[in-house]
Amino acid sequence: AVIVLVCCAVAFSGLMTVEAFREKVLSFFTQVFPTHTELEISAEGYEDGELVPLKLGYIPEGMEEVYRSEDEWNVLVQYRNQQNFLIVSQRKFSDDSPWTIHLNTEDAETENIQINGYDIWVIKRTETIQMCWVLNNSYVIVSGDLPREEMEKVVLNLR
Repeated sequence: AVIVLVCCAVAFSGLMTVEAFREKVLSFFTQVFPTHTELEISAEGYEDGELVPLKLGYIPEGMEEVYRSEDEWNVLVQYRNQQNFLIVSQRKFSDDSPWTIHLNTEDAETENIQINGYDIWVIKRTETIQMCWVLNNSYVIVSGDLPREEMEKVVLNLR
């Protein structure tokens, strides 16, 4: 009986190291404070595969890229015109360690919507809208002070 138990344990642990048998699990731990919401994301089973930066299929008229920062874990792109801003940030998941996002939700309206089959958390605070969701092996936040319809059009046309 002991030999069978040891064989089962060895076989099971071997299977768990094979990608096809490991389940990808995202855990979201949310703490709401008076001034912000803290979102801790733990991504078990996500490999350290390459981050594929999103491309904007639609940029509102008159907006130009004014800043870009990319590394193997993050992409941050900022756009501006004379009146408005748009920021697209993307962070790759890893099962190495959890990471935390602080979102300003003080006096904000929040709701969940669906765009292109993705569940998107929308935070509207004064004139700024943030749209946050999981996409493949990354977490995406699109922020801006554009009208809601324009923000949704940007998200709808991300590739």
